[in-house]
Amino acid sequence: MVKLDRFTDFLRRAFTCSFINIRLRLVVYLCSLFVLLTLYQYLVSINLLNYSFKPVFDVSGWREKFSEDCITARARRIINIMNPSSDGLTLKDGSLCETTRVTGTAAEVIKPVSVASFSTKSTSRLNLTSTSQQPALIFRPTSLPSNQSVISNNSLLNTSLPTRPSFRHRNHSVPQTNERIVVSKPRSVQNTSKLDESIQSNSRKTRCKEIPSGLQGRIAVNTKVVPFRTVEEENQNLQMGGRFSPAHCTSRNKVAIIVPYRNRPEQLKVFLRHIHPFLQRQELQYGIYVINQSGKELFNRASLINVGFVESLKDFDWECCIFHDVDLLPEDDRNLYTCPNQPRHMSVSVDKFKYKLPYKGIFGGVTALDVKQFRELNGYSNEFWGWGGEDDDMARRIKYHKLRIERYKPEIARYTMIKHKQETANKNRHSILRSAIRRYKVDGLNNLNYKLVSVVKTPIYTNITVELHHSSRKSWRKSRR
Repeated sequence: MVKLDRFTDFLRRAFTCSFINIRLRLVVYLCSLFVLLTLYQYLVSINLLNYSFKPVFDVSGWREKFSEDCITARARRIINIMNPSSDGLTLKDGSLCETTRVTGTAAEVIKPVSVASFSTKSTSRLNLTSTSQQPALIFRPTSLPSNQSVISNNSLLNTSLPTRPSFRHRNHSVPQTNERIVVSKPRSVQNTSKLDESIQSNSRKTRCKEIPSGLQGRIAVNTKVVPFRTVEEENQNLQMGGRFSPAHCTSRNKVAIIVPYRNRPEQLKVFLRHIHPFLQRQELQYGIYVINQSGKELFNRASLINVGFVESLKDFDWECCIFHDVDLLPEDDRNLYTCPNQPRHMSVSVDKFKYKLPYKGIFGGVTALDVKQFRELNGYSNEFWGWGGEDDDMARRIKYHKLRIERYKPEIARYTMIKHKQETANKNRHSILRSAIRRYKVDGLNNLNYKLVSVVKTPIYTNITVELHHSSRKSWRKSRR
């Protein structure tokens, strides 16, 4: 007892006296905490502190009328709840109660519910405890009021319930229902019917590896021009619109390949023939969108990229966008077409520039941005009509939003450029770049002006033809003042 008194007196002085050194007081705090944790572990080990925390399932979203007889029958355990083959409870009035097991996020029907009562006047809130040894049950009478409406049984958990045969008990019959049942679903289940069927089938597969096993490294580039028909025959595993998803696993990446394009059919044939096997070895879920500019206006690569971003997201919920010039062919499939946490410049070393980076701030050719980043940057500027300038403007936008440009090593990010005639240069690109910082918030996705001419899905790509119009400059000219 003397030692204990001395220890408590030492603690009291350590916690109250102001002349104790701060470092010593900190050491005392830590030692006290260690002693308390050790004591707690000891008490748990001898089962003095053995609490079992049971998850509580709140079914407040279910608006059902529970009969008192059903609840009483549940409390008295008239039915053997460990026998899932039982059809229900027999009540005094001859009606039956259906059994439903609560799983935590939704209700899993043990036996198909033929009908269920529903009350709009009152709402029952129940808290049921579910354990592995004894599942919690909800008992519902199968009588249906005459004024009760019914809904399709396919809306319950987005599955079609099997038909339960009619049965009779004490001359009380329950009608057989083949098509429809009555049920009020929780809010968390109501949106499941909107899921894409392909995503549901992919959810049963294992996820693809982060680094695909089928990569070959450096690959040969074939620039021979073949008909579109040949490209289709070589890629028969594609879905309509140039979409692909791995058959043996669920892809980790949903990537839209957006190609700004105008009057280069020969290059497009070479590009599609090369890029499809390249992307499939990377086990991507992808789609190729060729954004074709019609009309007599000068070529506007940046606006076409903005259009491709908007229209591709109308087609599918993509997560990553690769903006790809049609004349660039990747030489190494280790150059993964995915989106990191920062914008990525993909075409680091091109044969035209002797596989060297022309300048540090370049962000053209092939680039990767995820959907969130692209919206944050407000897309590309729509002011660059003709060749050049839009990639430098985007690089400045990235820096302005405190992002940074990432690149693969030059040995991996190699590209072959198909020879072609140079587009007409934009003579005003330098003056437009000088006013770049004043236009970031008002020039881009929010002032995109185009007319959708057609959307044609071929077996190997989706062709989106548009007419581009000059965007209004009033808004950013006001901001300039």
